[in-house]
Amino acid sequence: TQTVMRALPVLHELSRATRREVRLGILRDSDVLTLQPRTDRFSERVHAEGLLHGVLPAHAAAAGKALLAFSPPGVIDRVIAAGLPAFTSHTITSPDVLRRKLSVIRLTQVATSRNEFECGKAAIAMPIFYGGGRVAAAIELAVRDLGTEWKPAAGALSVACHSLSRQLATEFRVTGNRDGHGTNNLEPELH
Repeated sequence: TQTVMRALPVLHELSRATRREVRLGILRDSDVLTLQPRTDRFSERVHAEGLLHGVLPAHAAAAGKALLAFSPPGVIDRVIAAGLPAFTSHTITSPDVLRRKLSVIRLTQVATSRNEFECGKAAIAMPIFYGGGRVAAAIELAVRDLGTEWKPAAGALSVACHSLSRQLATEFRVTGNRDGHGTNNLEPELH
């Protein structure tokens, strides 16, 4: 959609600046749909038709936790009711632990995942908002070591997420969707 297309240059620039894998995450039920731009190695142009997409469990992914933290309580209840399966020994499987983590993420606007879905993989994510504080998506940035890379990754991610949030808030106002009854322009077409 148009909003996903708007996110692609932001994702590409963040990936180039950090030299890390970057994904846009959109919450769907208990999972996060991820969209990752594929680039042309020679021209470094982003190809919309070459979007890589996947599905990650929301409770075990940084983007998923960033999205859940700013979702209505009923959404979190549904994710917990669907079960919190363990993918590694580090996966959060306790509803109470997940709720505590989400409370901290609401305060900091930063979510992390370390060895939770796949051993040896770490990521940091931040939410993107529509106008009115509604969460639209999250951007997730893969890192090798959260200990040493957290601060520079969080800084770069913050700039990207705030930029995209400003664009979405402007589009949200311009298209007249202030009351929340408009269409969700971020829903990807993954057919």
